[in-house]
Order: sequence, then structure tokens, then C-alpha cells
Amino acid sequence: MTAQSSYEVDKGPALIVAPSSLLYQWQDELLTHYNKQSNVVTSKVKSGQRLQAMKDAIDETGIIITNYEFLKTFKNEIQFEFLVLDECQRVKNWNTQTAKTMSQIPARRVIGLSGTPVENHLGELYNITDQIQPAFFGTMRQFNKDFIYKKQNNKYVYKNLEQVYQRLTDLMFRKNKEDAMIDLPKLTQQMRVIQLTDHEL
Repeated sequence: MTAQSSYEVDKGPALIVAPSSLLYQWQDELLTHYNKQSNVVTSKVKSGQRLQAMKDAIDETGIIITNYEFLKTFKNEIQFEFLVLDECQRVKNWNTQTAKTMSQIPARRVIGLSGTPVENHLGELYNITDQIQPAFFGTMRQFNKDFIYKKQNNKYVYKNLEQVYQRLTDLMFRKNKEDAMIDLPKLTQQMRVIQLTDHEL
């Protein structure tokens, strides 16, 4: 999240959707780096109480952090100003309930975070970008016509990939390994020799 996106969070309710293992890390990062209080709402909340739990969280801090499982069965009635999809490859398949639910969450601004936006085939990239900015690549039929040949011998054959890359520069910010390394401490290696017990041998 950047300083600009932090400003957007202040303009209205924000929803951050992340894997369960990262929920409290998000909460800590928001507090540490942006001094933002937030509420974690998980699928432990009973189904009939989820909407009220979300509304209560918005009233208290304005920022909700939840997991994809929570939203699978959640009937949303809230208009969000800001939506963050962490590990957004979770919505790469339109046939899943997760993807369908995410597409129905109204939000004025959407950010997707992923280290692996394409895991199996290029169609997944279409699905992810469509969640972030609907119809960014036009219709799925047009996307397939422009960039994907029919499968040959159970493999996808692609074309015009340079055009895909050029189009994505308007939507995607990519952080290279060299950029990330600036924020990381130097690697320290320590060799420790331990004696195994008879049982371990």
C-alpha cells in the first residue's frame, strides 16, 4: 500500500481480502506503517451475523480485513471505496464461488496483489484483470481471439504476447527483485554443528 492508497482508505470504507494466515500481518502493517486501526473479521463469525459484524467494523475503524472463505457465503450490502485482493490469483477461475463473490463486491478502487498472476494459462490473467478493472481486455471471446490459439496437444499456444505486456503497463505495477532487495537486510549465514543422539542416528 502506498501513501496515495493510504489516502484513499481515508475516503471511505476499505476491505482487504487476504489468505487467513496473513490477516493479522495486514493489521500489524497498517498500524506500523500508516498508523491505521483496522478490524479483522473472519469466518468464525456465524453466517447470519456477518453483515452486522462488517458494519460494526466499519463504524469502528473504517477498515475491514477478512479472508476469502468469509466472503464465499457473504451477501454484501456495503459499498466500499477501496478493495484490496491479496494473493489475487485466488480469483483466477471464474467458475469458482470465490471469483463470483469477489466480482459482486462494489468498490470504486481495486488493487490486486500477486506474485503468480499466471499459474496455468493466460486466461487466468484475463480473469484477474477483469476483477480489478472490468472489461480491461474487452470480452473473454475477444481476448481469446487476440491472444490465445486453440489448444494443441493439450497445450495452450499464445500469440501477440508483446501486446499483452504493453497493455498491462497501464494497469500493473511490477516490483523487480532488484527493487525488493533494497528493503531487505544482507543475508547472514551461520554454520552450526550439532551432535545427533543415538535415537536420531
